[in-house]
Amino acid sequence: MSDSPAGGLDALQEHLFRIPEQEFNALVQELEQRRLNEARANKIALIMRFLRPRLAILKPRRRMTLLRLMCTPFEDILYNPGSPRKAIGKIPRNALKSVWDLLVENADANRLRQFEEQLAAMPMEEQTKDAMLEFGREFWQFCAYALRSVIVVAEGSTRLRRELIDKMGDDNHFASLKEVVSMLEVAEPIMTLRDNLSQGPIDVVSNRDLDAIISAFTAVNAQGPNYQECLIYVILARLADMASITDVFQRIDDAGAGSVITHVSDTAAQAMVSQIEDQIKDMDDDIEVAPDRETLARQAGDYVSTLAGAAKAIGQTGSRQQSRRVGQVRGELADKVRLNVLQEGDEATAALLASLLAASFSDFDDDDDPAAEQEMLEKMQDRIVSLRIAERYADDIGLGGEVEQRLADIETGLSKRADKLLGTLNIGSNRSKAEADLNSTVRLLDLIAGPESADELRLKGLRLLDGE
Repeated sequence: MSDSPAGGLDALQEHLFRIPEQEFNALVQELEQRRLNEARANKIALIMRFLRPRLAILKPRRRMTLLRLMCTPFEDILYNPGSPRKAIGKIPRNALKSVWDLLVENADANRLRQFEEQLAAMPMEEQTKDAMLEFGREFWQFCAYALRSVIVVAEGSTRLRRELIDKMGDDNHFASLKEVVSMLEVAEPIMTLRDNLSQGPIDVVSNRDLDAIISAFTAVNAQGPNYQECLIYVILARLADMASITDVFQRIDDAGAGSVITHVSDTAAQAMVSQIEDQIKDMDDDIEVAPDRETLARQAGDYVSTLAGAAKAIGQTGSRQQSRRVGQVRGELADKVRLNVLQEGDEATAALLASLLAASFSDFDDDDDPAAEQEMLEKMQDRIVSLRIAERYADDIGLGGEVEQRLADIETGLSKRADKLLGTLNIGSNRSKAEADLNSTVRLLDLIAGPESADELRLKGLRLLDGE
């Protein structure tokens, strides 16, 4: 039987991951060169799509194209959205084709062809960072002018605006278009900032980073303060913790350069909230693929940590509107944790406790199914661990009482199991089986009630087995 198409594609991707790095890089360069032939362009584009996962890992040097060059100033903020909505300060990759098509349709065709021919004639080894910056200066302004002209015309009429939105695909792509144009209009200072900033994610902004940021704001302010938001988006994309941008603002002010960031606080707050909202939407995907509740509890904790940092930072900006939005996001996150981390395991937990309490310790029969008992104990352990993880951040999203009640219920059930076990232990018990049951109960009690209670149970049980 022949492989299915899906199987064939999977096999192709697997093979592409096995190619040695040096050969893979050579393959990419060869494909980039062949793509210049219009007759081959579509087939090469299909192959490149299958190469993309490994391209993202290896990041080999690739031949520049006009589309890639257009995107270079804002490539830090490109993303693949997990939902149809668009995060402020992020440009979805699926909007780029409609932006490029609009440029091709409205720009000077002869000049665009000249740019393409000049770039195609440039050997790959000459496509250095400095050369691309020099080439890009004129090209980015060419793109910005053509696309801005389309927007200006469309904004003059409700009908024309609606037509442009429909041509772009939807309102999100239209919003992306406007952000792309703004980024292109200040492409040169953005490129200088990107080159001088530390590679992300930046945990600590160095003095060199700070100087680069101040210089970039000074440069864009010469074109208009509204362009400050473009720099905010680039900086947020580089920071390991978005909330630390308020510290950057404070350091700029302390350095006596506060006048260059007059329009940034609210923009940063809006972007942070919007991007966190988008991340929370992605939690639905985490729920689908999480192997267990413990993993999901840890992932939820990461979201809560990000949200807490943003809430603190936004509080410092004084934006009541964004603070309210943070509150709404917190409520949405709490609902997801309650449903998928807490309530999802309630029924199974009740069944586990009932089974553990129903276990017979009277004669510690060797006929008992140790594998089944071990599985129950492991599931209970996983449940306790996931609740303990959730306990760390539950108060931050208003779930402290709900987590505490579940832990208390489990502790009550396990204490009853411990009492029942102690009532059956004696010097005549099957020692190995009795110790196994004792140790497993001690381990669970340690997780739920702490080491003192667990140690007390262990010592009592051993004394009973020794006939003391």
